[in-house]
Amino acid sequence: KMIEVAKRHNASVEFLVGDAYKMPFASDKKFDFVLENGALHHIKDYHEVIAAMAARVKHGGKIYLGCEP
Repeated sequence: KMIEVAKRHNASVEFLVGDAYKMPFASDKKFDFVLENGALHHIKDYHEVIAAMAARVKHGGKIYLGCEP
């Protein structure tokens, strides 16, 4: 549901959703922004996931690690 809301408010942005352990794109694909929100505490090896996120951010890009209230 969060992605649906984000798309409505940011029509010009392409959103991709995928499994944190099995990214749905080539490992050499880079992004301007990589986001995780409220999931890391559910992931057994979150260090692996954060490393994968960092590897997919363009130079000068941003990573957002969110948390639940």
